[in-house]
Amino acid sequence: MNLQTPEGASAFLQEVDGFAPTPDQLEVIMGGPEPSLVIAGAGAGKTKTMALRVVYHVAAGHVEPGQVLGLTFTKKAANELSTRIAAMLRKAARIGATAIDEETVILSRPIVATYNAFASGIATEHGLIVGVDPSSRLITDAEQYQIIHDLVRNWKGGFGKDNENQLGTIADRIKDLAATILNNELTTDDVREGMVEFDSHLRELGVETMTPKDAAVKRHFPTHETRLAALDVVDEYLAYKKVNRLTEYADQVAVAHRVLQARPDIVQSLRDEHRLVLLDEYQDTSVNQAKFLADVFAGGHDVTAVGDPNQAIYGWRGASADALADFTRNFAEPGKKMPQYSLATAFRNKGEILEAANAVAAPLRAHAAKSGLNVAPLEAFNTTGGEVQISFEVMKDDSFKAIARDIDEYRRAHAGDNKGQGPSIAVLCRARKTMKPIADALAELDIPFIEHGNQSAITQPEVKTIRAFSGRFLIRREGKPSCECLPTSIFHPPTFKH
Repeated sequence: MNLQTPEGASAFLQEVDGFAPTPDQLEVIMGGPEPSLVIAGAGAGKTKTMALRVVYHVAAGHVEPGQVLGLTFTKKAANELSTRIAAMLRKAARIGATAIDEETVILSRPIVATYNAFASGIATEHGLIVGVDPSSRLITDAEQYQIIHDLVRNWKGGFGKDNENQLGTIADRIKDLAATILNNELTTDDVREGMVEFDSHLRELGVETMTPKDAAVKRHFPTHETRLAALDVVDEYLAYKKVNRLTEYADQVAVAHRVLQARPDIVQSLRDEHRLVLLDEYQDTSVNQAKFLADVFAGGHDVTAVGDPNQAIYGWRGASADALADFTRNFAEPGKKMPQYSLATAFRNKGEILEAANAVAAPLRAHAAKSGLNVAPLEAFNTTGGEVQISFEVMKDDSFKAIARDIDEYRRAHAGDNKGQGPSIAVLCRARKTMKPIADALAELDIPFIEHGNQSAITQPEVKTIRAFSGRFLIRREGKPSCECLPTSIFHPPTFKH
């Protein structure tokens, strides 16, 4: 089997996966050892394509499995990619017509991790080079919040005392501010200087009118003082972490960046160790992460970034709107234009639905093109079926009820689908505030549902019941339970919607 030809490679990959790759997928899979960008649309088989790229290049003898590095954002995504690669490598070894054997698969495994975990390993191992204690304890998001909450509550300027009812909100916003500063490799002095300059420009404008926009500008001035106070809390938070030898992921990414800037030999060692690199969901990387990754893999290394500007969460943990465009510039081989590939065949949705989605996303594609990104409209793998309906209601409540009625009718019409289990239906909301009225409308028609994203864990009925039972075993103090309110819900258990 000749893996160097598209026909031979496609036949091999079909034997491994059970399906022949699309022409777009095959182009990505067989791409040479050079930096490249893959624009992967929603439902276009991104994870499978990345896994098959690894299998193909290992099978062709270009790299060993242990020389592959895959980075993504969540442990769940990392586990999914790792599991797929491992299963496909085992299948390829059983086929026996490649450079892969079962012993190699067992002894040499690809490394798949989160971006933060990869940076953390470098910071922990080499942090002393830049004067950072590697034994600092990594704190969770919850611990960050608790530390900042305590600082706000006890702030010497009365920052928290004047806003007792908003303490949690203030702590949340200061936590976000601290994260934004760290993820963009800024200092509080940088931000303070920018805020003062911005405030000065607004005051110079000073036009007295009564338009809504001017009212918003006027509201800025007292808010400006609050933001400056928030920066003081951030300073205190950073000092607290240093004194107590605490660290968070953004700190470790920054430390890793400093290490790599100081030691080119460590950079070369990492490049030699990881000869084929996959960067998943690259559009959501922070400025901090992008700089760190460029330290290691820029300048012509075999690194493939996969992302979609239409699915980006701009501003999330410092993510930049220009992340993908910057990748094509910062990671390219000197003097060469980086190749861009496109995965535009969508397996998840039907033709008519994609046609509507493409129409809605057209301005986004035009904007991406200005940055040099080739974002193709999605094409349905299965062009038949699918239906788009638009409903206009006078009142918001009527629209919620209309959604519930449509779902009820669809469930009744397709009750026999999925071996009698009925259809799977999702309702997506732009804002959390619309989730409850839609849930209420579904409940009125006795439609079972699961609500995601609108409840904190402690308010969910399952958790409340567990806490109630746990309360029965609390140590009694002075003859009374230490938390009398919990056991009552045991006798009035919640009704679970499923």
